[in-house]
Formats: sequence, C-alpha cells, structure tokens
Amino acid sequence: MAIVMFLLVAPANDLVCSGVTRSNQLSALESASMAAAQDISTIVVNDSHFGYIALTDYPPTGKATLAADGQPLPVTGINTIYATCRQEILLAKLIGNDILYDMAIQDLCEARRASSSLQRVLEESLRPTGKSKVTDKDGNEVKPYEHAKRLFCSNLSKISNSGSANTLTLNLGWLAGPADSATAIPHPETLARIPKGGKFGQNYAAFVDVPIDGESFFFAGMGMTPSLVDAQLFRASDGKRICSIVRATSTCELQTNVQTQLLTGKKTLRTECSACAEPQANQDTSIPGILKITFSNGLLPNLKSLRQLLTDYQMSRTTTDLYTARGGDYPTDRSVLKTDSSNDQAQPLTVLVARGLFDWIRATHGKARLDSVLGIIDLPFDDKSVQGDGNPNFPNLFFEVNQQGNVEVSNLLQNPFLDQTVHENQAYSMCLEGYRSGAVAWTFTLRDQVRNMGSFSGGKHAGEPLVADTINWCELPYFAGNAELATRRLKGAFARGTSVMGTVDGCEGGGNAVSARSAIFSDKDGHILPTQPRQTYYSGGLAVEVKFDSPVAIEALNGK
Repeated sequence: MAIVMFLLVAPANDLVCSGVTRSNQLSALESASMAAAQDISTIVVNDSHFGYIALTDYPPTGKATLAADGQPLPVTGINTIYATCRQEILLAKLIGNDILYDMAIQDLCEARRASSSLQRVLEESLRPTGKSKVTDKDGNEVKPYEHAKRLFCSNLSKISNSGSANTLTLNLGWLAGPADSATAIPHPETLARIPKGGKFGQNYAAFVDVPIDGESFFFAGMGMTPSLVDAQLFRASDGKRICSIVRATSTCELQTNVQTQLLTGKKTLRTECSACAEPQANQDTSIPGILKITFSNGLLPNLKSLRQLLTDYQMSRTTTDLYTARGGDYPTDRSVLKTDSSNDQAQPLTVLVARGLFDWIRATHGKARLDSVLGIIDLPFDDKSVQGDGNPNFPNLFFEVNQQGNVEVSNLLQNPFLDQTVHENQAYSMCLEGYRSGAVAWTFTLRDQVRNMGSFSGGKHAGEPLVADTINWCELPYFAGNAELATRRLKGAFARGTSVMGTVDGCEGGGNAVSARSAIFSDKDGHILPTQPRQTYYSGGLAVEVKFDSPVAIEALNGK
C-alpha cells in the first residue's frame, strides 16, 4: 500500500507544480503582453501622404518629428485618420458635392495604404528576428520584443521551480468580441449612419465594419489605459482589420519525478498559455485649422453663402490655374509658383473652392459636428448670428471648431494673419476676373496651406496651418478674443496647459501681444518647456483662405 501511495503522490505533486508553474507563467505573459502593446503604440512611421502616423495620436512636441522649419509635427493616430475619412465621405454626401466625394475616396485609399504600411512595421517589431529599426516621436529606438522577453524572463526567474521557458512568441491581431476604439463617433448620431453593432458607448466599435456608401471602415482596438483582454477572443490578422492586440504565448517545460516518468513515460511536463493586451489611446489635442472667407471690398450678388461659392453658375464657367509654391515659401524664400502637376488644366472656381473646403474639413480631424458643418454651408455671410465687430457688408469671416464640435463663425475687424506667403508645396490660385458683377470684375484668390501633408510632400512646414503674426491673438480684445472664448475653442493658456512669453516685436494686438517671432512656451509655473511645441499648438492656424477683393472696371481690364 505504501508503494502505491508513493507512486500516486509523486505524480500528483508534479501536477501541482505544473499548475503553479502555469500560473506564474501566465502572470509573466500578462506583463510581457502589456509592455509590448504599449511599446507598439509609441512607434512612429513617416507616411508619404499623412505625415507622421502611429496607432495613437501625439501632440507636436517630439524631438524627432520635425519639419524642415525646425518645429515639431503632430503624430496622427490611425483611428483619427479613418474617422476623418469617414466624416469626409459623410459630409460630401450630405452636402451633395461630387468633388468633395471624389477627394474623400482618394483620402480613404491613402488611409488603407498607410494603415497596411504601419501594420507591417508593427508586426516586424514583434518578431525576435526583426531587424528594422523603429523609433518613437523623440527618436528613441523601440524594441517591443526585447522589452517583453526581458520582462517575461525576469518575472519567471523570481519564482522558484517555475520551469524553463522554451519560447516567447508575440503576435499582432484583433478581437472577435466587443471592443472600444477610443475614437468618438460623429454627432449628431442621426446623421452619422452608424449600423447596429458599430459603436461602443459613444465611440466607434473596434474590429467591426462601420461602412458608409459601400466603403468599409475598421478601427483599431484601444483603451483609455493599457489593459489585458480575453486571449480566447484573439484572432490573427485577416488583411482587413487594423490589428492592435498583442498576444504573448510561451511554452514551459517542468522536469518530472522518476515516478511520473515511470507512469507516463514523460521526462517533462509542458505548459502552454497566452495573454493578450491592448494599448492606450491618447487624446487628439490638435487644434482644428481655420477657414477664412473674406470680401474685402463688399459682398457680391449671388455669392452670399458657401453653398453659392460651390454652385454659382458664373464661377463654374470661370477657370484658372492652380499653382504650387516650389523651392520654399512664396515669395519670401525666392521660390516660384508652378502649375500643379496633378491638375495641368485650368479648373473652375467652384472646384477650387470645393478643394479648399475639403482640405479645411480634413484639417478639423473629424472634430466638427455634422449638423454644424451643414449649417455653415448655407449660412448667409451677412447673417446677424455671426459674431464679432467686423462690418457685415465687408465680412472677414473666420470658421473655427469649438470644444463642443460646433463651427463658430466670427466676422473680425482685425486680421491676425497678415502674412500673405504661400507655404512651400502648398496651393495657390488667383483669377483677376474671378467674378463679374455689372461692369466690375473682382479678383478671386485661394490660399490653401494644408493641401499636401507631411515632410515628404508637404514642404517646409509639412502641410501645417499658417501661424498668426500675433501668437496669442485668440486671447486679446484687439482681435475680439478673451481667455474664456479661447478655451471654448480649444486654444490659449487654459486649454493648452502652457503659457507663452515674448515681446510685441512689431505685431498688432496691444501691449499684451506676443509676436510669433519671439514666442517662447513655458509650463503653468513659468518654467520654459525643454521641447518647444509647434507654434500653432497654442492658438491654431490658418488652413485655407478664400478671398474676393480689388474690384476693377471691366473696361479697364480690357484696356479700353
């Protein structure tokens, strides 16, 4: 009997040890998967179309994400890119404009290409044999597999009798279950066309198709904090979804007792288990760019709303060339304006306005309410609801997105964007006879600073908006601003959590004005920030400007 008990107790002891080993192994895997998931969210890729991209958003404060002008660029999360593309299509359909729709589809094609490229980089970083160097926004090398392996082995080594780890494998995939994308759906929801199962709370659901107009949209799974997720729901990449879930798998072997070997014929017991984690999503803190529409010498008949600028018959029959600034900012860097190679033929003014409107919509990063954008399309330029103390007969209109996603329209008496340069690789067009009214012709001008994005194609400023001459204009009464209004529009010291110091240095705005040339940013305690953010991070910038001015008698233009 004693021999039988001995033969039974020894294997039972091995099974207990195996269970303890598995528990310790799982704990170590959980730490490894969490570390790898968070690591891959910091990897930044410089995309040819969108600029710096990653799984999640980062503000323009990186040491390595610099434009040619020396200022840092933002990093745009892939979910933000897809949410923006989806909103572009939504608005194009709601507004009923084919030019907007075609450009939205082009953007979506680029988003799919960019997300595939990003995923290849992330997958490579999780391989033990991965040789491609990847970095974060500050240029620090990111090594997810090495980090996870080191953490896994360290945790196991602290536990006695834990066996030896044969393998550690990291895979990138998605979840076949409810998951959050941490990316807000557009509002109001009645216009957002979200199918059943397409949302998670007030966010897009991750890993499920949220289609619109026959186009599929998948969002990556992200959490408000790095977190473990159910490993049983893990699925390998299928070529459609953006994968963001890291699965860590290992096999451990435990040396068995002689008695166990006699009973089972096995010298070791193998335990295999997995743990999965999702990364943390950062908030998109970018300030939506400004759309500026100006009638310096008075409103024109039949051009009293954005809708009319998009549909006016005379403007649709008037064509002009679209130019791009080459060799630097025009004209300050001795650059030249060249015909846009992608549009060799002169284009109708209505098409140019649509292009500018699209680029402004894209620059808002999907933060604007759908109904609010629709509202400004038909809002009369001289509407009494337009705030500001500018002359309603000579409107200088600023379209800005506030904290609630509403587009606020202000008619400003003073213009903080006196700089008339066209950024390198950005679009410009002028037509001296852009619009005829009676015996007078008006000049049409389009200046689009956000047409081409990123350091590859966006030029010196990488497609970032034009900074105001007065950096803190949003807070100054001279420009009809104040701290409360600036905060509501996501701008200024309270919204940004940083202060700006400097001198007037010839800019307008009064004694408290700070020129962009002298601006230095500090924290709330007055300590200068070690890494200065991009200047537009404080008060936003001018994305697109449409202007009608300089009325001239048609007879004079014809030399009569």
